[in-house]
Amino acid sequence: LSGEYWCIHNMRDRIDDPWFFHHYGLTEPNYSLLEVVNGGPDDFLSPGDYSRPIYAHGNTNGLADFMEIYNTAATNGYASAAGFTNLAARVDLDNFADYHAVTIWAGNTDWPGNNMLMWRAMITNNANPRNDGKWRYIIKDNAIAQGVKLPYVPGYDEDLSVMARHATLAFA
Repeated sequence: LSGEYWCIHNMRDRIDDPWFFHHYGLTEPNYSLLEVVNGGPDDFLSPGDYSRPIYAHGNTNGLADFMEIYNTAATNGYASAAGFTNLAARVDLDNFADYHAVTIWAGNTDWPGNNMLMWRAMITNNANPRNDGKWRYIIKDNAIAQGVKLPYVPGYDEDLSVMARHATLAFA
């Protein structure tokens, strides 16, 4: 600005109550936002909660609903045709596929198990097709993608061409 370097600035949406109201007409009790964060021993998560969804904002009842889906998936409860139909009624599967494809393509090594947002409308409203009560994912914090060198990523001490070949799909 005026010939002076002010660093790189990223413009992005802040995912909060005004965002949900602006995009979907939803106020705090009418949506639930969950986040998956990678906790550690000094973090606010208790042991066993690392990399699990936690309540972030909105209606707290969404966590129990999502955990029911999560636990059913963990026991192959959606493996049958009837189970898959049940899952498709509760999760926007196109959004799920798009979210994972973009994050894997980006080579985000700070994922999965961290920096994930999931949301759903807690009411149904035909005025907006996204207010159908299905869970959807929001991309958050892809700063550690496209070959950023971090010690926990295999090959981090090699050149960027090695990092660019990070097997994010296998990592996920």
